[in-house]
Amino acid sequence: MLTLEEAQELDRLELRPSHVQRYAGAGSPMRAIVGVGGLSCFGTATLLECGHWREIRDYALMPLMGRKRPTKARCGCCRLGYLPRPSDTVRVAELVARLDA
Repeated sequence: MLTLEEAQELDRLELRPSHVQRYAGAGSPMRAIVGVGGLSCFGTATLLECGHWREIRDYALMPLMGRKRPTKARCGCCRLGYLPRPSDTVRVAELVARLDA
């Protein structure tokens, strides 16, 4: 298993976290969205229950377009077996604890 930093150094672009956080790929598992970060280059950064971030295009604009925001998203980092950052895993635990309270 690779850390996100190690995986970002891979030669093949389609295996880098910066790519699979936008384009998860076939067979990527669905994960619940537990948090929303800020805007990024391609959309809105969302924190998934696995501790990985996923960029979702038009996430902020969906209600304005008459669409519901997704509650789950596919995780390409999980598909490739990349380890989430420990700080993100801690943040997920905090957010889930708040939801359960």
